[in-house]
Amino acid sequence: MPVRPAGLAAAIAAMALTAGMVLADIAQAQAPTRGGTLRVAAGDPGAINPTLTSSGMTHPVTGQIFNGLIRLVCTQPAGKRCNYEAAPDLAESWTISPDRKTYVFNLRRGVTWHDGQPFTSEDVVYSFEEALLKYHPRTRTLNGRVIQDVSAAGPDRVVFTLNQPYAPLLLFLDEDNGAILPKHLFEGSDPRTNPRNCPSVENCQPPVGTGPFKFGSRQADRIDLVRNDDYYEPGRPYLDAISFRFFSGSATAVTAFEQEEVDLVNPDAQDIDRLRDERGATITEEGREGFARVVRFIPNVRPCADPNAPPVCGRTGGRNPFADKDVRKAIAYGIDKEEIDRVQYGGLADPATGPLTRYLEPFYNPNTQPQYSRDVARANQMLTDAGFPRDTNTGVRFQIAFIYDPGFAKAALALKRQLAEVGIEVVLDEKSFGQWVRQLYIERDFDLGYSNITDPADPEIGLRRTVICDSINPPAPFTNGAGYCNPDLDELFNRAAQEPDEQARAQLYFEIQDVLADEQPNFYAIDVIGPYAYYANRFRGFEDASPKTPYYFGRTVYAVQPQPQPQP
Repeated sequence: MPVRPAGLAAAIAAMALTAGMVLADIAQAQAPTRGGTLRVAAGDPGAINPTLTSSGMTHPVTGQIFNGLIRLVCTQPAGKRCNYEAAPDLAESWTISPDRKTYVFNLRRGVTWHDGQPFTSEDVVYSFEEALLKYHPRTRTLNGRVIQDVSAAGPDRVVFTLNQPYAPLLLFLDEDNGAILPKHLFEGSDPRTNPRNCPSVENCQPPVGTGPFKFGSRQADRIDLVRNDDYYEPGRPYLDAISFRFFSGSATAVTAFEQEEVDLVNPDAQDIDRLRDERGATITEEGREGFARVVRFIPNVRPCADPNAPPVCGRTGGRNPFADKDVRKAIAYGIDKEEIDRVQYGGLADPATGPLTRYLEPFYNPNTQPQYSRDVARANQMLTDAGFPRDTNTGVRFQIAFIYDPGFAKAALALKRQLAEVGIEVVLDEKSFGQWVRQLYIERDFDLGYSNITDPADPEIGLRRTVICDSINPPAPFTNGAGYCNPDLDELFNRAAQEPDEQARAQLYFEIQDVLADEQPNFYAIDVIGPYAYYANRFRGFEDASPKTPYYFGRTVYAVQPQPQPQP
């Protein structure tokens, strides 16, 4: 019987032995040098404004242009499991009051925007009050509930006044969740439509940040950035430029990497084998710990009387099967996580044991109960007991539509086969990425969807917004698409957010994981980080960037031998 690798990390570690490591060791010995252009395989990021989105296609670009008050660092007590801490970025230091309700941030002096204007506390106040606390999918959850006021106490000092103690506040303040915009270019406009967002070639004024790279140009198939020679960290960045080249999917991006048209790629699991023998390539998860995620199927649990009730209500006599916890648990028993791992992730991920990734220390509970190993007989009996018998002619209990984007097509086919065995007919409805997000999170016009929301830094930042009542309305991407509301669960989240003792917080999150495992508002399927690949004989410094390396690599990466500027 073949031995299955213990997750993606084990497979990547094995590949590293044959992925150009000799060349990488030579490169590692070289001190950072200045020069060179890094070409990155990417997707079109849309608007270049990090205060509006948590999109993994936007922040690789904005993470080079903008800064937060802090940056995340990761301590690793066990492999890739992270305890996250805050390190200075635009804030060089901070103090916290004894009651933990007042945070005073001392800003770096002498920092300038890319247009030469000085960075001040007014930029921080504007960014939170007019953008982040209104529009960012994660950060807006703090508005009023946690953050009472953000105010300037002089040009170099900002005060956050809280309504309650809030343990993970600092972790909310990196570029991913707390990017700072230039007030002088945004004040008086709607930050969602300001032309400085440069959402397209036709509607583009240069975005202006404080980060290590400045906006260069936008074309239909690429965005080019150039070094910020006035960056506040002396000697950084090392590269002359970064060029983001747009690709429609992993397969075409990996082909470009193989042909040395790009230097950095984030391959899907099914494309990793193609890179095993690619000379000079390093394939690693190191530096991606902040992107660990639990892939989940999302049922629309709203009752049929709700304006956003799922279409299945019209096929079941006005009864939403997903509104019944016993039906949800039956479906969880009907899902074969191992098969989804094999077909979608090449057998390199791990079945999820609950709603939190195993890489998130100290909050992950490896003994979350109940567990849902596949049990077709049990699932069938539970569905019958719940009042959804098989049709005597077709054998179908009810029909649902499953919406997904093209990158999840293999898993969609597997899910269709699996649920057919328990009498649920699944109609596959593939959407573009944008259509899928809009239909699932904004229009709420769906029966069953999926998401691979990351668990960044703290469950309060990642998990909370997917299941609490307040994240149902107003609609926003990557929040509570299911429409699940449990006030008792919300209270557990509130207690955990305010608890200063880490061990006590962890126990509260253990309890939260058990509640979600029992309730199954989402079907938690796959636990995965996912690798990136780069040419180690040409570039180094990726692993030094951050536990969110794909967002922040620009300040640490350098060329082993500076590469000439590529021709357009």
